[in-house]
Amino acid sequence: FYAQSQTQEYGSTVAEDVALADNVMTCGANACAYLTGTPRATIVRNRMAPAVGVITGAAVIVESQVGGATAEDVILADNIMTCGASQCVWLAGTPRAVIARNDISHMEGVMGGGSMVVVKSVANGVTADSVTLADNTIACGAMSCAYFNGTPHAMIVRNRMAPRDGVDAYNMISVGSTEGITSEDVTVSDHLFA
Repeated sequence: FYAQSQTQEYGSTVAEDVALADNVMTCGANACAYLTGTPRATIVRNRMAPAVGVITGAAVIVESQVGGATAEDVILADNIMTCGASQCVWLAGTPRAVIARNDISHMEGVMGGGSMVVVKSVANGVTADSVTLADNTIACGAMSCAYFNGTPHAMIVRNRMAPRDGVDAYNMISVGSTEGITSEDVTVSDHLFA
């Protein structure tokens, strides 16, 4: 699934209020869902998994555009996402995004893998301010369950996180700053770590 806002010579078209809901999706080598410049997109109640024998990238990528629309107020909720060797969720420059009640894991037989949920700023100059990661079940890869970079006012609360069998996760939650954007006033609380 691909949705993108377009900047054109005689006017722009913004892909607002895009909804991806109630699908069973078999992913190829790239993302199952790739949205760019999509304000108020909702990605809900989907089941995403790679095709047999295919090591996919992220299940969901949402980011803002260069000189274009900001992917703000995005909701990613109630999905079951099984990913390949990369991140499951990649959000870049997504202010006020909500990632909630998802079941996130790597496909069977893939060892290692990156951080399962990555949220970062500086996607084309847009800060990922006030992003919420709440009430998810995350089976972690080798890096971390959640990696937030340059995300002021983020809330990371009530998630259930555990490394996958046979994987030694580096961090459960990692919060850092990037390119002059400080992850200040971040709330991290009430998690269940296994």
